[in-house]
Amino acid sequence: EDGNLPLVSIVTACLDSHAYLDETIDSVAKQTYPNIEYIVIDGGSSDGTVEIISKNENVISRWISEPDNGQSDGLCKGFAMAKGEIFGWINSDDKYPPDAVQIAMSAMMDGGTDVVYGNRVLINSSGNRVGERRLSPFLPFFSRKGVLYGGFGIYQPAAFWTREMYERV
Repeated sequence: EDGNLPLVSIVTACLDSHAYLDETIDSVAKQTYPNIEYIVIDGGSSDGTVEIISKNENVISRWISEPDNGQSDGLCKGFAMAKGEIFGWINSDDKYPPDAVQIAMSAMMDGGTDVVYGNRVLINSSGNRVGERRLSPFLPFFSRKGVLYGGFGIYQPAAFWTREMYERV
């Protein structure tokens, strides 16, 4: 942990996520950014998910497993537990490249922004790259350019935002 860098709180809300959760956790563990807390909120899985979480307690800062009201409820629980200045959310079947948080934090610190986001790489169930989705510059969805570029949507696993913005919104 590096006290000079902002703490980044990453949350995963999951249910019966045995298939890919280990890879998700591993991708958070391998981040080059040194000041991360990782919170996993399990909605009461019965497929071995809790065992995967337990075996990775050295990477996970906090976790709970209890019935909830779905992914949004789990995410709200996780962000309520978070201590970081910056938030991120990664699903239990997503993976970060090793420098994802470092790049996002560099952009946030350089730009003084509330939100940063990037593109996403699509992978198949074997982890092989099968495509990429690139975002256009921020354009209003109903503008001519917005329609030509396919509108605007932030890819959730490629986004990080400030606690202040989360609380304000």
